[in-house]
Amino acid sequence: MKIMTLKDIAITYFDALDHTTIRRPIDSSHGPDDIRLAYVIDEKYVLHCYSSGTLTEKDLQAIRRLVLRHREIGVWAPMPISVKNSDRLLTCVEEEGVSYSCYLEEFAPFAFFDEANANLYAMKAEVLPFLGRLASRYTNTDLVDRYSMWSIVDRSPFDDEVDEKQENIDALCAALGDHPLAARIRDLNQRARARIQKRLEELPRCVFQGDLNPSNLLVDSEGRFCGIIDFNLFGTDVNINCFLNEAMYFLTGEDFSELSSIQLLRKLCTIQNDLLAKILTEYTLAEVEESLLEEYRFLVLIGFYPNVQLLVRELQKVSGREKVCDLITLICDAYEQNASPA
Repeated sequence: MKIMTLKDIAITYFDALDHTTIRRPIDSSHGPDDIRLAYVIDEKYVLHCYSSGTLTEKDLQAIRRLVLRHREIGVWAPMPISVKNSDRLLTCVEEEGVSYSCYLEEFAPFAFFDEANANLYAMKAEVLPFLGRLASRYTNTDLVDRYSMWSIVDRSPFDDEVDEKQENIDALCAALGDHPLAARIRDLNQRARARIQKRLEELPRCVFQGDLNPSNLLVDSEGRFCGIIDFNLFGTDVNINCFLNEAMYFLTGEDFSELSSIQLLRKLCTIQNDLLAKILTEYTLAEVEESLLEEYRFLVLIGFYPNVQLLVRELQKVSGREKVCDLITLICDAYEQNASPA
């Protein structure tokens, strides 16, 4: 976007600036129809500009309330800035035939977590207790009618006909082709979803930031977790589903090369259980959550996007197909052994 357009947007939020410094944008666009730009202004603010209309004024007001909740539990998060003399947060502009929805928020006064020089899962062990604390304080409070990207059955704004896990499971089954495991996955997927559906309305829910990936984590001068950014994927979710997704381990190509199928499953479950235990230092599962824990665990293990992408790639190799099938068999066996009777 042109500098004059950016300055015109900026002065809707505060008085004209004589010496404004605007950095080159951070571009996270998903193509020409979904432009996503973030401009740092004077190292004090971040101006977000989107062409897709992903966030509405209603969404931004909900994000502001969610930011306040995070600050109340001791996690810094960037506060959206109101248009001057108004409670409104969103500004709309048009440039060269493209309509943009824009909002301003505080610039983070902390460093980003450096995954290259620190262990992500050690950091998650610091982060995830705050997720439990958030859910403990705000379960079933001020829920929004927008669902997080992790949602199962309910669909996020980014889902089309099915939820994200179903889409991933469909991709895995397609890669398996006519292998009998594809039919087994579909059967267990339907079984797990039917059990969840029966008690879906009873399940405790909360509004979550929805994307605690390394690029959204902030650390203080001593490298300790202190805050999060990027609430664009925020939404209501079932607590236990959010917990299991955020505690999930991302399989690597190195894992797949070096570990047997049973070792892969053991690593997935050990890390997930350890991180879930961190969450549960601040949160107590309700009976309905305990009763459906294995259903959600199965759907996360079999449908977690980064891991499904790795498995699909390995299925395309003659050398990787057997190990993928063995791992899937173990995941399916574990669900059938551990799930509560219907």
